[in-house]
Amino acid sequence: MIRRQRGFTLVEMMVVVAIIGILVVVAYPLLKGRPRAIDVAAQVSAKISEAARKSISGGAVRANVAQSIGVTARTRVIIELGSPTVVSTERLVEDAALNSTSASWIEFNRIALPKQVQVLGWREIPTLSPTAGVELTTDPTIYCEPDGRCTGMIVYLQTTDTKTRARVVVLPLGGTPVTFDSW
Repeated sequence: MIRRQRGFTLVEMMVVVAIIGILVVVAYPLLKGRPRAIDVAAQVSAKISEAARKSISGGAVRANVAQSIGVTARTRVIIELGSPTVVSTERLVEDAALNSTSASWIEFNRIALPKQVQVLGWREIPTLSPTAGVELTTDPTIYCEPDGRCTGMIVYLQTTDTKTRARVVVLPLGGTPVTFDSW
């Protein structure tokens, strides 16, 4: 008596793998979850804190360079509004010659925020009060001085479906920016 072998053919196995692959591709966006505004605010806050730390480690800007370029800050954070919003951190690098008055901004970090969260604007005068609203819609820049203090500002974020909001408050006193899950 000849016994038949049991099992699956290669074609049957490939069909099953293809079906599983299609199901994974379809399910991934549903399982991934939507980013929340407060999570993105925490990312922005971390970039500002990093810029403050790097400004301390960079030391003071030479007086002749600061006078020439009109800035005493060692680092800056630029928030480029758009889709997606980009947050880039830069440090000021002075020319090596002591009598030189030139310097240039060198980018050391750049992140793109999720497209589902947008920066609606910002306010130059920081306050912890939730009643303060959005003022400007140009690209904000936060400068960090060599002592770790950064330009005071509030950055307003919102998801595109307007379900969640957040704000990042940078107080000019120094320290870590504060994030709130509303505004």
